[in-house]
Amino acid sequence: MQCPLPAVGSSLMQSVGLDKKCEPKVVVNDFPKPTSAEFSRSLGVQSHPEDSIEQLKVKEGISSVGGLSPLVPTRLTQWFCNVVDDVECSQYVVERFLSSIDHANDEVCIEMVKLPSSVVSKSNFSSSHINDQKVVDDVQIVGSSSFVDRCKDLSRSNDAAYNKLNNFNLVEAQSTSRFPKNQKAGASPEVEILSSGNASRDLSPAQVPKADGASFIFPSGSSSGHQPRRMFLPGRFNSDPYVAQGNKFPITVKERRHHLAMVQIGNHESWCKYEAIRYDRAYYSYHNLATLKSREHVDNFFILCVCRYLFKQTHPSVSKKHFFFSYIGETILRGSDVDIVGNAFTGANNAFPMWRSNLLFFPIGQENHWFTFVVCLKERAFAFLDSLYGAKDHFHLGIRDKLIANFITIWDQFVTPLLRKRIDFENFDIVYPTLPQQNNWDDCGVFTVMYLKHWTPRTPIGNMFRASDVDNIRIRLANELYFSGFNSVDKTFVTHFFDDVKA
Repeated sequence: MQCPLPAVGSSLMQSVGLDKKCEPKVVVNDFPKPTSAEFSRSLGVQSHPEDSIEQLKVKEGISSVGGLSPLVPTRLTQWFCNVVDDVECSQYVVERFLSSIDHANDEVCIEMVKLPSSVVSKSNFSSSHINDQKVVDDVQIVGSSSFVDRCKDLSRSNDAAYNKLNNFNLVEAQSTSRFPKNQKAGASPEVEILSSGNASRDLSPAQVPKADGASFIFPSGSSSGHQPRRMFLPGRFNSDPYVAQGNKFPITVKERRHHLAMVQIGNHESWCKYEAIRYDRAYYSYHNLATLKSREHVDNFFILCVCRYLFKQTHPSVSKKHFFFSYIGETILRGSDVDIVGNAFTGANNAFPMWRSNLLFFPIGQENHWFTFVVCLKERAFAFLDSLYGAKDHFHLGIRDKLIANFITIWDQFVTPLLRKRIDFENFDIVYPTLPQQNNWDDCGVFTVMYLKHWTPRTPIGNMFRASDVDNIRIRLANELYFSGFNSVDKTFVTHFFDDVKA
């Protein structure tokens, strides 16, 4: 004989043993008999299609009668100890109880217990939560790593992501290089400005990037794997206009006395022929050194010594800069004797590959005026550093396109075969940076030397010196070049000059 099913909305509790006579201990109420679909749904059993109406009622929230709890608890760990002492009611207990029933022979009695409303509200949820529960696996320790190892892994992943983002092909670049491993172009990000196109080596002035007179920076709209860095421009007010500016290049009495001795020796009829400075094969006489006196036009030997001094001061492999003698830039401008320029490029590549450098400086003397032509490989720009003329002046309109075209032709002739890739110079910008300007016709050489020493696309050189500082800069340059440790000439001629005259 089967026991009548209890009312819907009550909670299940296992009776103490199986009572064959089926005598319920407590009868809470006489609610209507629940359907099999409701009973199956409470036990987490899939109902039949004909029970869809009843399922819709459950989804709409009609899952209990009279505010009672669901038929079977559905949470994995749901405790009712606060209400029913020493009773643990969980899904596993119910499943274990139901699995022990022999429906053919046994008769099961089910007790119905009415719970308070507070407990009912906590346990009143849809049976679909049972199916949504996921089994959580135990934590497994798969390994350990140190902080240093994690930093290295992060650095390698960042490098790989950067190279993948910019489509860097380091293997191909390294396999096609003729240089040793420590000079391979593929290891340098500067190589990625190269273009894979096969442009013509013979360029006419019409193919050279044109400069628009309406602007001092001429964009080319070029794109590359490595985005060129923008150039710094000085602010509108570099300093407080109401505060008196001091001298940025103070000179000591000793430096001034040494400079005066150099000038007097350079003006002497016999002493002026002596060597004042020698950097290896580059030398400079006292007569040439005397051009550093005030309001004097410096000669090309002075520029030559400065370029050699900057080379010895910081090697191109460290500075990523190449300084070429003035006659190299003048030869490029003329477009003749390209073998001279080729020898200079070969020597520069032996010191450090030119295509891995950031800046190539070419000081040029033209029409008794000094300016500097700079090839900015990383910024993809041709920069003209001039302390007197600008982009709209006739001086640069007559030489700019010719100078760029001749440089591209000579580069393709001597450097491109070594690199086996061609740099798309046609997409380079033409830039006239904001620079300190001279206020006379004789200080262009001093300004050119200051540009060679200090200018970079990221250096606001306009805040570094002014035209009023040139006289002190001349004295400091003379002392710096003469008393440098690279100068192999005996310096006592200057240091004891006034002592000898006094004696």
